[in-house]
Amino acid sequence: MLVIAYPSYSYERHPQIAYNELDKWFVCYTDFPYIKVTYSTDYGSTWSTPINLDTLTTFMGYNSCHVSAHGNHVAVVWFDRKGNAVNVYFRESTDGGLTWRPKINLTGLTGNGDTAAGATVTVRNNTVYVTWFEKSPRAPGRDFDIFMACRPHPDSSWYPAQRVSFTA
Repeated sequence: MLVIAYPSYSYERHPQIAYNELDKWFVCYTDFPYIKVTYSTDYGSTWSTPINLDTLTTFMGYNSCHVSAHGNHVAVVWFDRKGNAVNVYFRESTDGGLTWRPKINLTGLTGNGDTAAGATVTVRNNTVYVTWFEKSPRAPGRDFDIFMACRPHPDSSWYPAQRVSFTA
């Protein structure tokens, strides 16, 4: 067993791991109040100093993040309550995790009680796909529905979020 990080808060959970074909491993995790990412280039023998991708504003007891990598393109998603709503946030690196682009709010929810959670991300050939659960006016009368957003290239715009489920 290898220790990758020492989160300072005992309730942190849901670390995620990703591998790219360039022999680099990435792990994202929460260490309240931070979303962190670290990487290894020697199959996990050593790990980089963790990078803080964001400062969480609310400990919700279930903060989590998800990471994906393909080539030098690395993407991380997480959710956080800022203001009245819980939103999904996204950051990416196009140089293998050395530098990170600014954070993007993918859901843009603002209403009291609007909630997005359970975000996942996949990167393939520079195309990014993100899914999440959402309860908002975009899914009226429902508990939660699944939404997806896609962006074909790091320098292109995101396609509008699409509801892909209709939960009972």
